[in-house]
Amino acid sequence: MTIAVAAPAWGKTWSGETLPSGLGVLGGISCVNHSVKHKKTERRCVAVGQDTAKKLGAIVVSNDGGKTWGSMAVPAGIGGLFGVSCASFSRCVAAGETDAADGFHAATVATTDGGKNWLRQQLPAGHQAIGWISCRSKRCVAGGLRWGNTLLVTSDGGTSWSPKTLPLHGGCTGFCVAYAEDSGTLASKSTGYAVGGNQCGGASVTQCPGVIWKSTNGGDSWKLVFEGQPFVDAISCVDSSHCWAAAATFKTGVMLRSANGGKTWKRQTLPSFSGFFNSISCVRASKADRCLAVGQNPGGTAPVIAATSDGGSHWKLDSAPSGTGSLFGVDVVGHGGRAVGQDPTATSALAIQR
Repeated sequence: MTIAVAAPAWGKTWSGETLPSGLGVLGGISCVNHSVKHKKTERRCVAVGQDTAKKLGAIVVSNDGGKTWGSMAVPAGIGGLFGVSCASFSRCVAAGETDAADGFHAATVATTDGGKNWLRQQLPAGHQAIGWISCRSKRCVAGGLRWGNTLLVTSDGGTSWSPKTLPLHGGCTGFCVAYAEDSGTLASKSTGYAVGGNQCGGASVTQCPGVIWKSTNGGDSWKLVFEGQPFVDAISCVDSSHCWAAAATFKTGVMLRSANGGKTWKRQTLPSFSGFFNSISCVRASKADRCLAVGQNPGGTAPVIAATSDGGSHWKLDSAPSGTGSLFGVDVVGHGGRAVGQDPTATSALAIQR
């Protein structure tokens, strides 16, 4: 039996829930609210990952905000799913890789009935595993850290995908640092951001170069809007202008914020901790924007959770129940949020709700 942990409201303590058995890790999650009769609101969450053997893709769906979860059938040939994005209550696209028999190539699967049935899509050849995906309506952008400066874009929900090139850093002459994108988001149908940097190393190196790209035509073309340090791991935007980018030195996580569409990025103050962020999610609230950023300690045996309810003016570290390990994905909906990952032994998946 796989255990999840949950809390009913923003700022409350964490409690536990139960996920279906057979899950080894969950790497991505996407939640959507849906208004129904009598002003009732339903919340659907879709989380993706791998089975306990880490050889097959896994999809779980909750139609009651995480109180109960059900495992969905995954199309044949999918070895793992690492990201998912739901553009509506019924339409979601999950991304990852094929199985060993197919050489671990890029793969996407899609549903148009709220996660009950999933179909594998056709992708251009020559791409490795997809690590992230973001959708608005039928337009999606997807990519991965091993992709270099290339990503995929669709405008028809994944019926057809086209590769797009991210520019190298400005003023590059002679030897150029090989930047790669690690994450991205569509802030609107037209405005998108991708983040990453150079995975550097060396005895005297304490942080690697980071970059942020921006698109104003739905991902068809991109330009650099940030070059600096450190490496940028994840990004979330509440609109086309207001974004938070989670970055990391070799010792701790860093948070950058832009309020002008990426023209400038300012570092925010975080509590002291050791580790880094894997994912961030922000939402527009009536008084101030809310964000949750999740990740792990350097050994991957304990989670890192940072929260703000005032747009990042103040961040605090959240504690998770014992048995929570690395967290890889997070999504905030209204006053709550949910993150997914695995236990400290990396053998069982978990989801945490706030």
